[in-house]
Amino acid sequence: MQSSAKSIKFLPIQGNKIFKENDEIKIKIDAGSAPMINTANSYLVFSVQIPNCPVYMNPSELLGGGRIFREMTITDFNEQVQLENITDLHLLEAIYAKYGENDNDKNIRGIFQGRCPSVAEVFHESTNFTTPTNNSRGGGTISQYYQKAPAVAGGVASVNSDLSRKVQVIYRFNLSGILNPYRNENWANILTQGITIRLRLLPAHKLLVPRQIRSQATAAAGDVTERPAFNGGMGQIEKLERRDMGNGTELEVGINGRRQTIAVENSATAFNDPRVYSIRGYVDGAGAQQLATDPVPTNPISGLILANPTDNAAAYVNKFRTADLNNCLFKVGGKVRIAKKAGGNFTALECFGSPNGLTATIAEIKIRTGRIELIFSANVTPTATMALGTPIIPDLNDINISYEVTDLQYTAEVVSMPPQYLQQLVQRFNSGKTVIQYRTYDDYKINIPTGATQTELYIPADNTRSFAFLNYNERLIGEAPQVDNLLPPNYVNELGGAFLDGIQASEYQFNINGNLIPQLPVSLENVCRSDDVKGVSVLAQIELEKALMATSIPIKNLLHVGNCFVIGRGLGRDGSSFNLKDNNLRLRVNYKNQNQNIMTHNVVYSVRVLKVVNGSRVVLR
Repeated sequence: MQSSAKSIKFLPIQGNKIFKENDEIKIKIDAGSAPMINTANSYLVFSVQIPNCPVYMNPSELLGGGRIFREMTITDFNEQVQLENITDLHLLEAIYAKYGENDNDKNIRGIFQGRCPSVAEVFHESTNFTTPTNNSRGGGTISQYYQKAPAVAGGVASVNSDLSRKVQVIYRFNLSGILNPYRNENWANILTQGITIRLRLLPAHKLLVPRQIRSQATAAAGDVTERPAFNGGMGQIEKLERRDMGNGTELEVGINGRRQTIAVENSATAFNDPRVYSIRGYVDGAGAQQLATDPVPTNPISGLILANPTDNAAAYVNKFRTADLNNCLFKVGGKVRIAKKAGGNFTALECFGSPNGLTATIAEIKIRTGRIELIFSANVTPTATMALGTPIIPDLNDINISYEVTDLQYTAEVVSMPPQYLQQLVQRFNSGKTVIQYRTYDDYKINIPTGATQTELYIPADNTRSFAFLNYNERLIGEAPQVDNLLPPNYVNELGGAFLDGIQASEYQFNINGNLIPQLPVSLENVCRSDDVKGVSVLAQIELEKALMATSIPIKNLLHVGNCFVIGRGLGRDGSSFNLKDNNLRLRVNYKNQNQNIMTHNVVYSVRVLKVVNGSRVVLR
């Protein structure tokens, strides 16, 4: 039988609209244009931009710019029969990124799906190709999402507009059962008279995280003491989370409602924290630089000046010093936070939002005489003296962030078959002699209230041909997907060495149709620890491996599972399926600490069957 293929583009029914957070995208693929679809060569293309945010933001490193969908629903063309529905798709995508990708996959996704590190190296300007430089790969504020700042000309450079730019993304439906590029056969679109794809975009605060720059504490001349590198520029965040990307530990933070702090000593002169910038002077109301005096309440100022690498006094030397606009995380439209004194000392590590009367937004960021100036939208008069060397950082508190999706289209490779073949295929399907099988995920959500340390979850699954079960938690107050949704049940928050809050699981055990599996609870003491040294539970890892092998998530990375913990269980033996409709499934999880309101996701991977019964299309699972 001869066949040929061609690519056809399908646009959203909303047209060339600008989609924003929580918007629904709907694409209809009619059977007349695409009777048979080769999903291996079909994909979604769109552009992502993060315009006019008051701070530099990037998509989460786990998700990237491509995995921005909260929910995916696929129905027949008339939207009468739901074929597939995956809620909280971004969580499954993040698990796929953790366990199903190696370093090469992550690099490829950096090219085709807008993935970039949340913590960048310092940008170094260089035209000497024999000297290592970050120019070609970005660095500082530069990434796929932000262009380079204007070059210095005549000793002056200025940024007074948004530097964001569009990033084109190619998205493959790796977790879909219908549009999966690894399907063994074409999707017979003609049997459902076409399909409708509905995609719901993620809220911005669950996708975007602040960009940081890896900074290192420096010292005065003659001091050769080695100092560690920190993720700098944004200070220290109260809800500081630790997560491993596979190559080492990265720090990511939430956004709204987070208290930014600085690691200063409680004194009048010690500000030793390379995670913050420092005040070197101010720009007076007439536009002149003032480097010798503190900003004081008696004088209106039009801006603040940041310390640069030539400032070697003790007040500046251990700060993040820069003379390059591309290493300045302050952004036009944003505000500042500074450390505030109580009496003669800096108080309780606190970094207040817009104190001392500095309520104006930043209208321009410029470099003049080798120093970066933050110019406000209007002159302001400080309400208290700000000593030179005072820590200063961009304000993350209660900011409005957003992103845009444009230029969206689904490109389908349509396989042309002889009309006689398609007619026979439809006749067999309508007579009930042919069915369509595909595998997908069903999520059974159960809320766990605060303080419940002994939980037994009854999963009301009715899947008759199930292959695997995955369990992971979502912290309901969470604001960053990779932090708040993947670290539980071993999430721990510490600040200043004090245990503030956390979720620590101690053991788990399944109860399937009255049988305890395994016979003894699986200990998680080694995995879920309150420190950064997390070990391995051999039995839990073996169980998770078996579960992932039965799903569409390939196993390419099993390092540091404690930083992205998932309880898994393979349900069938030797590739066979298991009937959950006739067998009760319960999961008991005990916690040492549990003082968060969390949603537990219980995901079943199973087969669905599309067939015709009494003249109507139905889906059986």
